[in-house]
Amino acid sequence: MKSKESLNQGSRTKVFLICLAAAFIFWFFSRLSSSAVREVEVPVAYKNIPVSVKLIQPLPEKIKLLLEGKGFGFLSANIYDELQHPEIDLSFLRSAPVMTDTLNKKIPVIQIFEKLRQTPDNIIRINRTIPDSIELVYTGNYYKKITVLPDIVMNFRKQFMQNGDVVVRPDSIEISGPEAELSKINFIRTKSVTLRDIHHPVTFKAQLIVPGNNIGLSAKEAWVLIPASEFAEGTTLVPVKDFVYTAERVTLLPSRVKITYRAPLPVFKEIDASDFTAAVRQLPSGLQSSNHLTVDLVKIPRQATVVSYSPRWVEYYFVN
Repeated sequence: MKSKESLNQGSRTKVFLICLAAAFIFWFFSRLSSSAVREVEVPVAYKNIPVSVKLIQPLPEKIKLLLEGKGFGFLSANIYDELQHPEIDLSFLRSAPVMTDTLNKKIPVIQIFEKLRQTPDNIIRINRTIPDSIELVYTGNYYKKITVLPDIVMNFRKQFMQNGDVVVRPDSIEISGPEAELSKINFIRTKSVTLRDIHHPVTFKAQLIVPGNNIGLSAKEAWVLIPASEFAEGTTLVPVKDFVYTAERVTLLPSRVKITYRAPLPVFKEIDASDFTAAVRQLPSGLQSSNHLTVDLVKIPRQATVVSYSPRWVEYYFVN
């Protein structure tokens, strides 16, 4: 038989459990009728931005909402589904045929979430949004075609050299942005690339450097080809181009210069003295006071690289 003390202990436990259940039921119904607050971040997207308009200030990618609602449905609901991530239509932005001014419009964030869904067991209400409004700062969007210039630091293996021009594809791109900024940009460079020990043609892809936060590019990268081959070294004698000064013919001594050059093997045999032109440098006000004139190479074949030439100056005499 159970003792009297055991019976009393069981009775007390039952009373405790009944009180606990009553307290839970009271708390449960209290929670159903009381308001709760939740903070969520909702991603937003933008669509139908007119091509004639350039936004010159970043738009927020997320909006913070402080929401209020009632009941467990509100506390447990997937708020992101309720909010239906909005796409903000910017088709109302329009620019005049020529627009260089900066304009400003604001979209109240509360308007974006007007169509909050109402669930059977709770109503979601927006207490606050951060930011309060989305600011649109924009101007006219203009276009300009500019040259792409590769930025390359390179050296070649012994007995190798560049064989022709560096090829860039595309060699020009279209940029877009505010007219005032486009007017300052005349070319665009690739990111710097260092190549060492080149001994065969090299092809690589280089990223383009965006020249400003408000500038758009029609391409983000370019292909660069560096032609390379073995070279041979040769020498040739080239006559110094003579000239007439104040109706008197001038004789130059010596009359020829010796040029040492390098050229890629595929084109080396095609180069001769006629591909070079040497001439004296004449001062705008007349001949120099001494009888020496500096010699310049004014024409060099595109495939060749001049190692040296001599003499660097010649003497001149008037012919009577």
